Parts: sequence; C-alpha cells; structure tokens
Amino acid sequence: MIRNLKHATAGLVLAALGAGPAAAQKAADIINLADPAAVEAQLKGEFGGIERRPSLPLGAVQEAWGRADAKAGIYSVAYRSDEIIRLRVREKMPVTIVLPDWEEVGPVANGDPFVFGYQQIQKNMVVVEAAQVGADASLTIVGRLSGRVYAFYLRAEGFNSAEIPDVVVYVKAAAPNGTDVMAARLVALPPTEDMPAAKPAGASTASAPAQPARKSGLNDPDYLQEVPMDPEKLEFGFSMAGDRTIAPERVFSDGVFTYFDFGARWTGTDLPAVWRVVDGVDTPQNTRIRGTMLIAEATGAFTLRNGQRVVCIRPEGWEPTAKPKRPASSTPSTVLAPNAPDAG
Repeated sequence: MIRNLKHATAGLVLAALGAGPAAAQKAADIINLADPAAVEAQLKGEFGGIERRPSLPLGAVQEAWGRADAKAGIYSVAYRSDEIIRLRVREKMPVTIVLPDWEEVGPVANGDPFVFGYQQIQKNMVVVEAAQVGADASLTIVGRLSGRVYAFYLRAEGFNSAEIPDVVVYVKAAAPNGTDVMAARLVALPPTEDMPAAKPAGASTASAPAQPARKSGLNDPDYLQEVPMDPEKLEFGFSMAGDRTIAPERVFSDGVFTYFDFGARWTGTDLPAVWRVVDGVDTPQNTRIRGTMLIAEATGAFTLRNGQRVVCIRPEGWEPTAKPKRPASSTPSTVLAPNAPDAG
C-alpha cells in the first residue's frame, strides 16, 4: 500500500512539472486566427493603410514673393565711403554680395557670427546667410586691391516678413586712381623673365646695394600714396577698328600707362607690336608683358600691328594733328565695337 502511495505521489509531481508527454503545438495557441486572410497578407508585407489626417504643410512660404516684381530681390547700389549699405537677410535665403569686377575680397569682419555666417565664393563675391531671425549686425569687407571699406548693415528677418529680402546685391564703383588698382594686380601676378616680382619700398639685395628706382606707379608704393584717389582717372573710353584676331578684349588708361588686356584670349592670340601715334605717324612703343596684358608707358592713340593685320585704337575725343598716308593693304579690316567700360 505504501508502495502504491509513492507511485501515485510521484505521478502527481511529474504531472505538475509538465513532465508528461508534450502535446503537438498548434498555431491557435500563439496567434489569433480569427482572420487568416489578414495573417497571410501580412506575411507578404501587406499591412494596409492607416486612416489619419493629411500631413500639414510647413507654412513657411513668404507671401510677399507672390506679388513681387521679377526684379525683386536684386539691389544695385553705388559705393560711398560715408554711407552704410543696408541689407535684408531672410532665413533660408542667402544674400550674394558682388563687389565691382576689378575688386577682390580682403579681410571680412562679421559683427555677430552666431546670427550671420558668410563665405567667399569668388574673388569679388561673398555669400551671407542668417541662422537666426529678429537680430541685426554689421559686416565689413575690406577691398584687397583698393583698400576701400565696404560697410553693410544686416537685418535678419523671418519668412513672415512683409518685405522682399535681398538676394543679390551689386556694389557699383569705379576703381580708385587706376595706378593703385593696376599696381596691386600686377604685384599679385607671378614674376616673368622680363619683369621680376615687385619688392617693397626700401628692399635691397645682398649682392648689390639698392639703387634708386625710376619713380612710377608700378615700382614705388610711395608714389601711389601721393596720388589722390580720383575715380575719374581710370579711363575706358577707347574705340577699336581693324582686324579682330589681334585686338585686345579691352583697353584702358590710368593717365600714365595704357593697358591692352587680352583676357582669356591671351594664350591663343598672336600678340601684335604696339605703335603710338605721334603727330599722325606710327612710332614704335616699348611695352612690357604682365599677366594677360601688354602695358605701354604712354597714353594717347595707338596702332597694333602683326604682319598685314592692323588694329587702330583711339581714345574718345582724339583728333589727329597730321594726316598720315594710308598704308596700302589688300586685307579688309573689321570694324570693332567701341571698347565698353567695366560695369563694375
């Protein structure tokens, strides 16, 4: 009897521990198969749609642009040393400041880097962005070639502003005395065999004592400082007529030198000889090469020659003092458009 009681107790314990024979597991034990079709669809990645409200737009469209003129956001302003240029900078809409074509961006002073950021993208272009709204600051750009201080007042506005923000700002200005600007450009260019790099005033070499240089706008910085900054001195009023294949892209003078700029055509142009018209007669003129320019240390009327190809270059208002004989030539000439001044 005691043995039977032990067997019965052991059977109860084993049953409680689940040690009995395991039954086969069914899907109904772990998944509700109330909708077998839905389960089958989900196994295939088909979960169906969700009914919800449509996504809300950002609501950050500036209404002022809807009625704005096509030229809105473009601001052209004349540079004045005693005036501040005021700009509206909208969040998410960078402003591109374009200095004159002849200028280059130098040091930049940003009054509030937390609100405004800037980046130079071209030699004369700076992009300004507003990271915050409801703040203002100043931005100062020093022209590397002219030394001018371009001062800007910046106001950061939001998308809900009733005013059109500035997108592109063109700062218009004639170059200061052309000698200043051209000297800075020439010093920045790499030296050539016929013209070494410019040296600071007072510099000397160890092999020979410094010799007094001929005073000119290219090699004597003191000379540049003595010349008043008169924008009217930079003259682009030249006309050209003749063979287009040897003509420069533009001609200008600072009242001391005359510059024949071939620009991007420099490497593919057969350079001509430069003759200066003196008393109606073409006289050979010494020139020097710098960058993409032929530079004549003289002003007035010129003739460019290369074989039978000729280009006549005359300043506005020039009148010949004599009537030279017309050279015989079977090559027809091409009349060129007047040399337009730089819009910057």
